[in-house]
Amino acid sequence: MDASELFAEYSTYDSPYRSGVPVGSTRTNNPSSSPLVDATSRRGTSREISTVVIACRPCRGRKIRCDSNRPSCNNCVRRKNDCVYDAAPKRRGPDRRPGTRQRSCKKRPTDGSSPPPLKRKRKAASLTDSAGVDADHSTAESPLSASGESSIAMKDTAQKPLTPRKRSATSSVSPPYNSQPRAIQPHPLPSASASAPLRITTDLYKVFRPYVTVKQQPRSPFLQPPSAVPLNAPHRKFPIPSTPAVESNQRAWWTLFLEQYALNDIVADLSYLFSDTGHWLCFLNLRFFLDMLWDPEQRLKIQPAFVLAGLAMAELMRSSDAERGADGRTRAAWLRENAQSALSIAMSGGSFDATSYLVWQILVLYESSAHPQYHPDRVAAALRVLDQILQTLSVSTIDVGEQAVSRFNNGVPIVTVPYRPHHYDRKCTCMPPGSSPADTTQTWSLPLRWDPAWSAIEVRNEECRRLSWSALSLATSYLIQCVAFDREMPVLELSNPANYAILFPGEIIDRVSPEYCSPNSPSPKESVWALYCRSLLLWNFCNRLLTPGPNAPHQTEVDADALQESWNEAQAIQDSLEMHICNYETGVAYLCQEYIYNTRMSVTQALRKWVFREISTTPGPLFNRKQAHHWIDYQSCVMKRVRLATYQLGGPQGHQLTRRPFQVSWFLNQFSVCMQIWTHDTALGDAVELAKDFLAVVDVLNALWPCKSNQAQTDNLRKQLIDACGIMGTEPPLPPTYATSLIRI
Repeated sequence: MDASELFAEYSTYDSPYRSGVPVGSTRTNNPSSSPLVDATSRRGTSREISTVVIACRPCRGRKIRCDSNRPSCNNCVRRKNDCVYDAAPKRRGPDRRPGTRQRSCKKRPTDGSSPPPLKRKRKAASLTDSAGVDADHSTAESPLSASGESSIAMKDTAQKPLTPRKRSATSSVSPPYNSQPRAIQPHPLPSASASAPLRITTDLYKVFRPYVTVKQQPRSPFLQPPSAVPLNAPHRKFPIPSTPAVESNQRAWWTLFLEQYALNDIVADLSYLFSDTGHWLCFLNLRFFLDMLWDPEQRLKIQPAFVLAGLAMAELMRSSDAERGADGRTRAAWLRENAQSALSIAMSGGSFDATSYLVWQILVLYESSAHPQYHPDRVAAALRVLDQILQTLSVSTIDVGEQAVSRFNNGVPIVTVPYRPHHYDRKCTCMPPGSSPADTTQTWSLPLRWDPAWSAIEVRNEECRRLSWSALSLATSYLIQCVAFDREMPVLELSNPANYAILFPGEIIDRVSPEYCSPNSPSPKESVWALYCRSLLLWNFCNRLLTPGPNAPHQTEVDADALQESWNEAQAIQDSLEMHICNYETGVAYLCQEYIYNTRMSVTQALRKWVFREISTTPGPLFNRKQAHHWIDYQSCVMKRVRLATYQLGGPQGHQLTRRPFQVSWFLNQFSVCMQIWTHDTALGDAVELAKDFLAVVDVLNALWPCKSNQAQTDNLRKQLIDACGIMGTEPPLPPTYATSLIRI
């Protein structure tokens, strides 16, 4: 693929996303001989089957009794259906071929004095205990799969039939695990007090949760049968250097680069980057990557563009005016330009793989951050390139053959989870037994776990999964910004839920974790990370309904049904999120809560639009009074924590502001939403007070991260806020010079 095809234009694709891979196969029974034959018994006598009653196919399909009248039964005559009979009965089990079942005679004493011995009951545990599970037979498609012997032992638990969840014809086709799904019921909007607080820092909470491998949990009902892909084969998304010339160029580049940049500094900067960016860059297995980086031969598999992009982002994060300042930002921009140039050269030479996706995702995060060259158009252009790379590599469909993968065929992204009774008090089992209650006054962030027993190809598979979800998070963040500032949104295929056929982050390891394997445990699809990804998919689906394109549905009834299901799915995610009392992933839980609120706002706006109510011409979403109060109360609790950090800029608590240039746009978005709430309902004075808090933080961020585009948006919103304060008769916001004094302190 020529690199010029990706970088010459930033227009979106008109062609559909190439994910038309079959998601399953049907099994047909083709017996070698007809079952209507004379079977010879072991004693040499023959028995002829004289009378066979066969139900017609329509009656069998409806599971109703058939009178077997020929040529048409009474049911088919009444329903006016075509009555079709099979030529011969289709038997199952040991009697599929009559006469082939082996029967043994029970031995009795010759005198007949004692009854025959009782049958021995085969215990299910004996099968599963004797069936060993070998993790070395795991494959790329199912890294945590069991061996063939153990999969037979788990038939009773892993393949129980389920009653499907009631939904429209376009909903998810994800097979649940081993229990009934939850029914859809409309719910009222919950209060904001039950939500998790915002995580301000990204300090890692040192909770020692042991890694659990397949060998430690051989009887887990979530294991999948292995595929036939050899583990020692190169990963299809991360191939090795194609030619000796490419390998020679890689070796020469590394030799020259290490003369200018010490390897220890590279390791330190990249370790800092992937450990301090939270959910944005959570896709890399840092230990696996550092092992490759230290090995002179394995290092050749790392593209120079990836190293340069990572160093550019790490340099930018430590280049606020409180640290390295303008010199650091200039160096970061130079590294960023070199990264894009190196990527273009590599792609022109044929080195086009998932590493290119990694590189461009880091560059998208760079463009989304506050820096001197920042502009929303640059972010949109970078996202379009990322979207084109995604379509070319199909990274988001690597698990298309997995049975447990949720698929959404152009419908509401509903994920089926095991059914629980309504009286059942659901609590997460993330905390070890005997642990003290979680401290909700603190905020924690646990990194996504990696199984140390995984092979290289299994690690790469999980990296592809997390990479796809991280890209969706970046795209959704920008689309939210477009909604807040009434900008034109780019059409991105990576925001279409129908293009995803992958497991959620960490789901492959949660299958065998003690937190999700006990009878009362939640489903792996109800982890905090899975709920976050589900909220991303749901908001993007609703957003696509509100901004219909040429291929969008135009039937009001279909859209209304989809919105009702979206509202119910948002409540289902909310219920599962409130189940987590562990407070282990405060930041991710907060973001999930945010997207649930945004989804409900979008559904409300769409329903008002389709019932032909009058809609204001003011940009942004519509809010009703109840939703606005909930949102304001929730954000006020968050801002109390953030305001404390503005007085501690020199310490670790201040790193959320001094080392997070990619968070500036979020505070601007919330500031804009506050003003929109007050514009639609001037009686909500609390929205103005909350806007003052956001403006105080935005002023500090603008002083730390100088950016003309962000400053222009801030000045525009400041004028609106001052006018609102004048109308309400309250004090105006603090001047921008107050933020400068905080930085000097």
